[in-house]
Amino acid sequence: FGLIDYFLYPQHFGKFMLYRGIASGACLVLYGMNRLRDFGSKSLYLGFAAYYVVGLGIIKMIVDMGDARSPYYAGLSLVFIGFCVVLPLSVRGLIPHCIILYLIYLAMAFPGGQAGNLVHFLSRNMFLFSTLVLVLLAAHVNHTLRWREYLLRLELKNTEQQLKLYSERLEDMVEEKHSALIQKEQRLRILSSHLLTAQEKERRRISLELHDEL
Repeated sequence: FGLIDYFLYPQHFGKFMLYRGIASGACLVLYGMNRLRDFGSKSLYLGFAAYYVVGLGIIKMIVDMGDARSPYYAGLSLVFIGFCVVLPLSVRGLIPHCIILYLIYLAMAFPGGQAGNLVHFLSRNMFLFSTLVLVLLAAHVNHTLRWREYLLRLELKNTEQQLKLYSERLEDMVEEKHSALIQKEQRLRILSSHLLTAQEKERRRISLELHDEL
């Protein structure tokens, strides 16, 4: 984007590069903070800070241009798109911040009494506002799909836990049945041994009686 500044608006090149450098440096610092430390859900505030720093930088460039026909409003559209796509927020969480930055843009960049500038300003805002509405709708769909995916993953996790519990219970039941079967086999072996011993004793007794009678 710096090359565009240089070729289209060379008189503002140095100033715009300063704005871009400040915004880029701030984003790098915020990114480094997020990488070095786990802020948990509070990391969203780092995203908010980056959003406002970049957005205000672009608004300042539009104001410095002093021309309602400036193409830099498209940069503000990119800021809205990036904000709504990157941060995992619902539309209710996105709308207030989008409105705040948009109102700042309207307050700072609203042209004077020249009718031509006003017409260009309104046409740019129609495009910017339409882009913002479409991005919010897309963010709503994306958030809804993410929420459904989260619920499905949660349901799948609960199902896996239940299956694991059932599997553990089934293993316990199988082990209990196996232990009971082993005990029955042991009792049958003992009874069979006693029966054989009794039969042997009975044979001996009968054999002795027959011997005595003979």
